[in-house]
Amino acid sequence: IAAVVAEYAEALRVLGRSSRTIRAIVSDCNLLARHAEGQGVTDAGDLRAQHVVAWFGSMARLKRATRSRRRWSIRNLLRWGAGYFAPGVPDSVPSMPAPMARRTHSARRPEVERMIRAAMAVETPRGRRVAAVIVLLRAGMTADEIHAAMVEHVGPYRGTVLVHRNGQPVNTVIPFAHQKAIRSVIGERSTGPLIVNRFGARMSIRNLARCVRDARAWTHARHM
Repeated sequence: IAAVVAEYAEALRVLGRSSRTIRAIVSDCNLLARHAEGQGVTDAGDLRAQHVVAWFGSMARLKRATRSRRRWSIRNLLRWGAGYFAPGVPDSVPSMPAPMARRTHSARRPEVERMIRAAMAVETPRGRRVAAVIVLLRAGMTADEIHAAMVEHVGPYRGTVLVHRNGQPVNTVIPFAHQKAIRSVIGERSTGPLIVNRFGARMSIRNLARCVRDARAWTHARHM
């Protein structure tokens, strides 16, 4: 991957990009390369979408401007070098999450509890997904961390979710009263993304934000 980054840097020089811009882009790309090497990826062709998603999930606590710049850098690298990477990898960079986590965390605790109960009362797969998203946000996870979370990261009793923050593993604790929502969304699955859409694929960050809006709407309708 480092060799692809070096070739990309040379292409940027030919295009007339400033040395400062090139240094910033190469620095971001090398961070992804080091993360991938830590996951056992030694060749650009072995890089997979889950490696990219997990890397973005690990920096969810960084400043929004930093995360936005790194998304731009990595997206351009992967699209420029699409021939070096496996199919699907160039399009695997997640979109920038809306500040939905701040809106949910700023809500009063009783309001969030009502949102969870309203979502659990909607006995459909969509209701279970929405409830799980609100529970994870309530536990302190960000949209990036939820997007990157895997079923394998959930504890055996569904009471913890392992996330990586600034390169360090951290267990997010799920309150006992809310663990039912996590069990419901996992079902019989033992691998794969924790939150999936109706087609069984990883739920997009845009859809995660939609879950928050649905929960608020269901809560309002329930208390009218």
